[in-house]
Amino acid sequence: MKMKPNEHILYIATHGLGDLIMSLPAIEFLSDQGYRLTVLVKDKTQKEYLEYTTSFKQCDVLVLDEHLKLGRIRGKVLLIWKLWSSR
Repeated sequence: MKMKPNEHILYIATHGLGDLIMSLPAIEFLSDQGYRLTVLVKDKTQKEYLEYTTSFKQCDVLVLDEHLKLGRIRGKVLLIWKLWSSR
């Protein structure tokens, strides 16, 4: 299946910083091709790394730990809502 530019891609990187670093060339390539990206990362450190080392054109970064601190149900519902609304 061939994807068209300006479509939305959700990348889930909730393992570790090393996995995120190794996938950056692929994520950057997709961003350069015009795809809109949402990256779900595990913690604030990964978010800061993405913000300071990359220059994605259209990219939203969501942090899993920040949502889970709001409580199990409330945090998950808010995260699902943000993911759903970014489609």
